[in-house]
Amino acid sequence: MSAQFRGRFAVAVAAVLFQTAALAQSTPSDADLTAQLQRMANAMRQGNYQGALIYQHEGRLDSLKIFHAAGTPERERLLSLSGPTSEVVRSGGHLVCRLAGANSTLISFGAERSLLPLVPHLRSSDLGASYKLVAVGEERVAGYQARVVDLQACDEFRYGYRLWLERDSGMLLRAALMGSNGQPLEQMMFVNVEIGAAPRAEDLSLSGEPATPAKQEAAEVAVNGPVHWKFVDLPPSFRVESRLTSPSGGDSEHLLLTDGVANVSVYVEPRVDDGVMGVSVGGRGALSVFSRDMDALRVVVLGNVPTRTAQRIAAALQPVTATK
Repeated sequence: MSAQFRGRFAVAVAAVLFQTAALAQSTPSDADLTAQLQRMANAMRQGNYQGALIYQHEGRLDSLKIFHAAGTPERERLLSLSGPTSEVVRSGGHLVCRLAGANSTLISFGAERSLLPLVPHLRSSDLGASYKLVAVGEERVAGYQARVVDLQACDEFRYGYRLWLERDSGMLLRAALMGSNGQPLEQMMFVNVEIGAAPRAEDLSLSGEPATPAKQEAAEVAVNGPVHWKFVDLPPSFRVESRLTSPSGGDSEHLLLTDGVANVSVYVEPRVDDGVMGVSVGGRGALSVFSRDMDALRVVVLGNVPTRTAQRIAAALQPVTATK
């Protein structure tokens, strides 16, 4: 596993206290529910807000604070309020991270995704046969009235969500990632939030000055040239969204798969002699990690999906045979 991958894997920030409430049932149309999800995505990207939240994951409870400023580029900062001090600042797809105990910052480039945990990154308004939307009712969160919506997984290859959407803006105030047994795997909830409040410039910058010059990670670039890998018998609805590699090229490749909501990364890299051979299964909380060796290469699959999904994606990967 490359140093770049290990660095990104270690930068996990994180997300809530979930209590099930008795909620009234309602039956709005599918179009209305889908519109609510799109409205949520727009509110998280195009709105100004700041607030404190709690995030429950991996058997721990973290207290966090977020500042978000709309615009071009979109800017936000997430920092810990409990435990070792750490913070992340994002400007568009540019991340600057200061981890607990680190003497320097780490700069990387990636997709423009919210720093908030458990925000579904919708890739399509058409959820197909993989998910269904169910209106649950209404509930108050952080002093705001919220519509409660279930984004239910239709099979065992993906997780579902319960979402609390602020009634006027559509902003996500609370979320739970739901396992197949109907129990939350991870949860996040705002305990205080100011919707529409624009952060100050200092709220969007790392506190203090970097102790040492920042380390910069080169951005991945799209793979040019022939396709080297294909997937046979993927889990339903999953498809390849992008093929990336390091700027220096080489034998490493990063394939990003999605079903429109869940995202899975597949890394194909030269195998290193690290004492791990054959098949390896692991993970942290809702994150599944599965690896297998293919001759001189190692395939690592990771994403917030059930282990069976990561295993099936890894098994589906095959080299493309050159044709004359």
